Amino acid sequence: MDTSIMDTTTEANQDGESSLDADGSLMDDVGPDPKSDDGDENADDTNSSHVTDPEVISMDLTPIENNMPRDYIDIAIAFPCPRVSYFEVQLLETERETFRAFYQALQRWPFLAGTIKVTKGEHGDKLTLVHSRGLTRDIVSRLYNIQRPIEDDCEEAIISPHDAPMSCFRRDCFFPHDQDVDNADDFPPVTLQINFKDGMLVLGFSLNRVMFDGLAINNFLRQYLRNTARYRTTHPVTSRDMPDTIDPGLDNGYNLPFWEWDQNCTPELPTPRRDLMVHTFYLTAHDVNRLRNKIREHDADSQSSCLPSIQDCVFALFWVIAMRARCEAGMLIPSDAVSAHVMKPGYSKKPHPWEYIGNSTVDAVATCHATDLAGPFVTWNDAEYKITQPRRLAYAAQLLNTAQQKIDDRYMRKLHGLKQAISPAEDKLASDRALRRHTTSVCFEDWTGYASYCEGELPFIADPQPSIFACPDQLEEGDVILLPREDRTNGPEDWAVAVCFTRDDIDTIEGVLHCEKWLSDSDHDEPQQKPKLIVKPQRVLQPKGMPEGHGKEGRFMLEY
Repeated sequence: MDTSIMDTTTEANQDGESSLDADGSLMDDVGPDPKSDDGDENADDTNSSHVTDPEVISMDLTPIENNMPRDYIDIAIAFPCPRVSYFEVQLLETERETFRAFYQALQRWPFLAGTIKVTKGEHGDKLTLVHSRGLTRDIVSRLYNIQRPIEDDCEEAIISPHDAPMSCFRRDCFFPHDQDVDNADDFPPVTLQINFKDGMLVLGFSLNRVMFDGLAINNFLRQYLRNTARYRTTHPVTSRDMPDTIDPGLDNGYNLPFWEWDQNCTPELPTPRRDLMVHTFYLTAHDVNRLRNKIREHDADSQSSCLPSIQDCVFALFWVIAMRARCEAGMLIPSDAVSAHVMKPGYSKKPHPWEYIGNSTVDAVATCHATDLAGPFVTWNDAEYKITQPRRLAYAAQLLNTAQQKIDDRYMRKLHGLKQAISPAEDKLASDRALRRHTTSVCFEDWTGYASYCEGELPFIADPQPSIFACPDQLEEGDVILLPREDRTNGPEDWAVAVCFTRDDIDTIEGVLHCEKWLSDSDHDEPQQKPKLIVKPQRVLQPKGMPEGHGKEGRFMLEY
């Protein structure tokens, strides 16, 4: 689904920078810009934010939100930023401005400053969002952290955050949470940690999956970046609409492709983390447009009524090559059915999509036979066989587009009804059976629209254009994520695609992309390719009876 949003707020002239407090504390004018475009009756008084309102408000969550995994989506927003000789002043200015923007974002959605409470029940856990009516500095301070660098030495700004290694955006960039959040009694919806790393200012947002889908992430990040520029704020969003549901009954209600209810089908064992690699491929805009044109030309010749988006075309390229890599590795046989799972918001965009915060993620599933993507079995060991043929790419793109077009309002009402009828544990087990990341499945996410057309105006940064990255420690096998672009799908900017596969799969994918001219070889037109990131266990916990080398992973190290 298109995650770009309509912005109806009117831009305001920026205020002048406030002077530092004498005691070096956070700025006193934390809160919305007094020049609210909704009038005084909707503008929060800054001074009133210091008064704690004893009233506690509880909000119910939707069936999808209640069944969601409770982990955090860690997203890093990076700006080139030098470290100056008067670093104490830089630190205080940065803390003040980043905190102010975060405070104002939470004033826009006050319930995000609350806590998600877990109530144990006979039929599974029930989640409730609890928050105070008043927003205080103390409440926000518990969700905010600034990480002081170990050394205060001067440092030049990096030319582009995309030049930095992926290790700069690891888990230590983000607010420390309970590692066992799935079993926690309560947890916050959102936190923020500020970091100075390798000539960059890195804003580490941790957005809990219970409350954030792609559209909600886009809305929150856009609001935060607008706050850094001191744009006029809009009225706070204090309520959420609960979705309509359809009860289809037990006989035909669970026949959705992202669930597998066959008890004889066991969930696939995950690949050990030490055998996985995370890599970011950079495709030039020219090559991506060439890919889309080839697919559209084939669709026109075949008189297809399907019109895949440019994101569908990029996903199709990686789906075809990834399945070929697994076929060559012996992970698939010709009769296997393969699937691509596109995670997308199912929320209807009417009437106010820019106010939306919540999770309506739906798994759009495209399926076909392995040979439809990887080619005939007799060619699987043929090094000369062209893998990314337009016919095969077009077929994959059409399947992906068709799967997403099935997600409409009736589909979502049915899905909410089904989620309401089953427990979170049943939901997860059925999903784990269907999503087989090591063999037949890949998982796609489109982040291209996150905070597109937005800039950040923070002190000392060298470039207001944000670069947005996924935390590499969070990627799972089979993940393919289109990272955000400045102009979303337009413009000359490279397309950054973060992937997580086994080492052999990554090597095959990279080899095919180079061999079939999807990664440019020209010295003047070569997109930047980062070194691959290998995650492996630093220490291994050996359960009783397990052979050497087959224990659970502990903390991860990065190798280059």
